Amino acid sequence: MKLSILVLILVASTYGSSHPVRWAGSQMPTPAAGPSLDETLQWIKSSLNSDHTDLTGIRLITSFTHQGCDVTLVKIGGRLTLLRADFNLAAIAYLRVRTEAGGSNTNGTNLIFQTAGKRSIRAIRPSLAAAAGLTPTPDAQNLLSWQIGYVRVGAENPYIELGQRLVNAFSHAVALCGGRLRKEPF
Repeated sequence: MKLSILVLILVASTYGSSHPVRWAGSQMPTPAAGPSLDETLQWIKSSLNSDHTDLTGIRLITSFTHQGCDVTLVKIGGRLTLLRADFNLAAIAYLRVRTEAGGSNTNGTNLIFQTAGKRSIRAIRPSLAAAAGLTPTPDAQNLLSWQIGYVRVGAENPYIELGQRLVNAFSHAVALCGGRLRKEPF
């Protein structure tokens, strides 16, 4: 009886571990790792890609593409490319959802991607550069705020739940790409 309880405790304490456990010369199975990288990124793509008209009547197109662990996010407003960001998923150290005022009558929900150390996110804002008469050049930054949606103040915000699901999916993809998300210090 005591031996079976010990075995049960050992199995229960190692379940969910990413390291297989050896027991009396054999290897216990490791639980399934979840969806593949491609399945995960396809789900993210289907959740992020959109083509709609915003509250002001401007057509907004959001595009997510990937090649392996390298991803690209593009936001187009009307005929202008508002933002393009390229990064490798393994570079992401922090990932969260943030809701903030988007003006006097809207709240926006954003995914916040943050790198650490010398890794960066390549971002370019071509329409802003062109409006200033400059040649658009990529900017290396360690923080990217990507809006996934917004609602009028006081309205129910479905983007918060979607944002958390996207954080979970991106977290899984970061791990599959060899990255490791860090915990916020506070």
